[in-house]
Amino acid sequence: MKVCPGCSYPNADQAEKCHVCGGSLSGAAVTVPVQDKKNYGKGWLLLFSGMLLLTCAMFCFRAPPAVPGRGPVLSPESAFNYSGVLASLRKMKTLRFLPLKDRRGAAELLYSPDEKVGAAAAELAGEWARFSAEPAARDEFFRALLKAAAGGRGAARRQAAMEAGVSALYSRRFAPYAPEMRKTVAGLMREKDEGLNAAGFFLASMAGFSDLVPELDRILAAAPSPYLKLYAACALSRLGGEAGHKYLFSAALSGGQPGIEAVACLSYSVSPEAAPFLEKAAAGGIGPQAAVPARNALILRKQLAIINQ
Repeated sequence: MKVCPGCSYPNADQAEKCHVCGGSLSGAAVTVPVQDKKNYGKGWLLLFSGMLLLTCAMFCFRAPPAVPGRGPVLSPESAFNYSGVLASLRKMKTLRFLPLKDRRGAAELLYSPDEKVGAAAAELAGEWARFSAEPAARDEFFRALLKAAAGGRGAARRQAAMEAGVSALYSRRFAPYAPEMRKTVAGLMREKDEGLNAAGFFLASMAGFSDLVPELDRILAAAPSPYLKLYAACALSRLGGEAGHKYLFSAALSGGQPGIEAVACLSYSVSPEAAPFLEKAAAGGIGPQAAVPARNALILRKQLAIINQ
């Protein structure tokens, strides 16, 4: 720095005039403060200390040697879990453009041993089945969803069926897959898992299988589970079943989580009373909890109306 001969203010090395008094610095020599020299020495000391600590860490935390008779000792790096894979899939959902090769790689995770990973992969495959620019790619991912819905596992299988249902509703191009969808629905409805049964009801209603209305009426009337009743009502309301309409309106008015889910189901209802009911709910007419789900349901209904024009 340059110390001003007039006021002793320490200026920058390149300064030609003092920043404080404006005096000329043409004769001022550039000096290094004593404090900087000390810090310079400290920098080397810190660097040396860091290298020493790194060496110690490498020695102390290296994988221990194998003990005869005990098998190989695994290092911490070998303890793999799926949290990183799940994070990557969630990141992929935010990306607009991905090469087909990368999308295919993600779809292969529909059969992951980790059900959360499989469900996340199903969500992505559903997005690509609906919105891929290439028609062939849309067909490819829809087929992948149906395959996973028929033979996947747990949460991933359920999510694949739900995504296939939404995709079928969004695009008429999947109508040729009706026989395959019907076979998948039958398999899901035979399972002893309520979540898979509900996914089967949903896929059936989105595919327009109106011949299943009598069976869904029977389930709505006789099922001991409120969960199954709700999803049977959702499917019936989509397929035009009057019993489904009545059940959803009554459940929506009851409040709580079942009420919120019933409001969401009205997104797909073909009842002429669904839209006015949702408008009332969106304005807070049936309780504050239902307002946001009702607004979301109205937006979805408008989107579907535009798609089906």
